[in-house]
Amino acid sequence: MPEDFSSMVEMAGSLQNLRHAMANQGVSCIMAHHASSGRDERWTDMERLEEQCTQQLESWKLENRTAMKAEAPPRLLNSLRETGGNIILACAAEVPAPLRHALRHAESNGVPVQIWIHAPEEEAATFDCWGCPLPEEWSRRPIQIRDGQIRMAANPARLAEETCRIIARTAEGEAPDTALGVCDPDMNVALDAALRQYGWGLHNPEGKPFAGSGVMDLLRNLRRALEEKGTARPVYFLARSTLLCASLGIRNQQSCCAALDKIQQKYLPETEEYLLSRLKEAYPGAFPAIQAILEWRNRMAEPGMLGERLMEWFPALATIYGPETEAMEMFHSCLSGLMRLQQRSTEFSSPGAALLLLMKCLQPLRVKNRRKAHAALDSLGWMEVHFRPEKHLILTGLNEGTVPEGGVSDQFMPEELREILGIDSFNRKKARDSFLLTALLHSREREGSLTILLSRTNSRNDPLTPSSLLMRCTEAELPRRVELLFQEISDAPAPLPYQRGNWHLQPAEGWKTAADIGAMAPGYKNPWKERGLPFSPSVLKRFLACPMRFWMREALHMNEEEFLTDKEDMAVNELGTMLHDVLECFCREHAVLKDGMNAASLQDAITEILEHTFRKQYGPSPLMP
Repeated sequence: MPEDFSSMVEMAGSLQNLRHAMANQGVSCIMAHHASSGRDERWTDMERLEEQCTQQLESWKLENRTAMKAEAPPRLLNSLRETGGNIILACAAEVPAPLRHALRHAESNGVPVQIWIHAPEEEAATFDCWGCPLPEEWSRRPIQIRDGQIRMAANPARLAEETCRIIARTAEGEAPDTALGVCDPDMNVALDAALRQYGWGLHNPEGKPFAGSGVMDLLRNLRRALEEKGTARPVYFLARSTLLCASLGIRNQQSCCAALDKIQQKYLPETEEYLLSRLKEAYPGAFPAIQAILEWRNRMAEPGMLGERLMEWFPALATIYGPETEAMEMFHSCLSGLMRLQQRSTEFSSPGAALLLLMKCLQPLRVKNRRKAHAALDSLGWMEVHFRPEKHLILTGLNEGTVPEGGVSDQFMPEELREILGIDSFNRKKARDSFLLTALLHSREREGSLTILLSRTNSRNDPLTPSSLLMRCTEAELPRRVELLFQEISDAPAPLPYQRGNWHLQPAEGWKTAADIGAMAPGYKNPWKERGLPFSPSVLKRFLACPMRFWMREALHMNEEEFLTDKEDMAVNELGTMLHDVLECFCREHAVLKDGMNAASLQDAITEILEHTFRKQYGPSPLMP
């Protein structure tokens, strides 16, 4: 492996995922080695690696979770035996190995186990003893979908608008009796935005990813600050973290950021030292806050102490983070793990490596979000939507690679090996999803409706392919189905507000309005009111375009064009001003030239003044641009 720690972490993550997947399917490295007829040497290597991992964990006094046996809890078994109860596994189209082991354990301890399958009696032979669909029966079986049940949209935004129109028609002014299946999570953002316009809103039971939280943003900026220590740019990112500033007791964050922006605009500082010297000179009020931020960063940079230093800072962060205690519990748990690891091993003493490891652990976590009052619909995944009782069902994002999941051969577990081992091959997933879609269609055949909405592209404008399950029809129907799924679609304009149906944006308590601009900006003197300043055509145009933006710019001086946060080179007007200053300085120094000046002397004199003026503004080591 390369010395690059991030590459090692990525490979370790892949191997860890493989271990969990194999444990979930009840497969060992020895079993995989035998299944490949001893031809694949990687599995003997994996077995040795597994032993080394176990020894390493034991030396750190940690336990290997994937080695734990799944068994039914003794208290539950005793209770069921005493009452004569049994265990029912109902409507589960996929039963992982640990659950099978636990159910066998319960049965061997005298507790009967029943398997219930959601299908007609005559289909019994098409399922195995655990109620899972047999691939040879279900992976090619035709699925009876009508063309009218499939609708195409150009992109996620148009798909979301069509979803809203369907819900509005079925709701008829009441709370919608509709379940929304979102097979591709990429559609969630567009769906939530569209449903909010209708006054409904979307609730995601899975929660929001920790990776998108303010804490994760702060950790990314801390990593940048540790990697680029001594440069000016990371200081800007740390100063813009409200979480960090609030936890450090910095109350003037806004003015500090404004000061940093002005220094960036005027001086383009490359080094942290030059930035601080300019800050101290021009904005002394902001200097202590930036110093406190840098002291925090320096504490985190101590070798072998990152976990401990973050844990010391944690109470201040948790206090200002707010009511989302679950996010803080996750962060605290991962911090505790990092701290214990750093105490037991010197392998993770580098702050950069330790921080990367912490972020890798936090990346896949999801924080359960509270249901908002306006959220009328749940964003249901493919495996959850089958248990909902609503009459009407909308399925979005039924694309190849999502349903059925996968389709790309795994580097460790190719399809052929999965088939031999009898684990979750693509063929088995296809059979499972084929059965689930068939069950959904039958469940709303007599009452209600099922609509499948597909988008041509994802949110990044990459093309999407409809699921192969939608083309599982008779040969006579196939040409028409393909034509429907791959027809040319133009991005139709968004419907006007009055065309959206069920449109109620008025808040229950009414809109809050201010009678005077002074309520928004106390102390502001309105020149158009007090001095009778006339409205020019351009001012009037800006006001009519958006009064709110107009007053934010005029009264609060929030002009989006004033500061360019990512500015890295000199603007044209700044270059012109500098050349003008150089020429003016030259003319003052050489007001009278009795003996004239040759071209070389003139160039030397002006270059010397230019060098002095430039370095005075941009420091001794300016950015190359």
